Amino acid sequence: MMYTIEPVFRMRWNEVEGAYESTGEQIGYQCLGNGSVLAYGETESEAWENAMEDAWGTSRGGDAQAGAVVATR
Repeated sequence: MMYTIEPVFRMRWNEVEGAYESTGEQIGYQCLGNGSVLAYGETESEAWENAMEDAWGTSRGGDAQAGAVVATR
C-alpha cells in the first residue's frame, strides 16, 4: 500500500458559489492510503503514527506487525 501525508485546511461554505472553499488556514495533516483517509494528526508524524496504530495496533485487536511501506510527501 502506498501512503501519502497531506496538509488539511479549514473549509467554509461559499453561498455565492454553492461550494466549499479553503480558508487557507492549515489545521493539521491527513494520512492517505490507496486514496482513502486513514487518520488525522496535528503534525505529519502524528498523522502517520495514528494511521499505523489504526492499521496495526493491538488497541484495535490487531496483532500483525507492519510490513514494508512506501511513504511520500
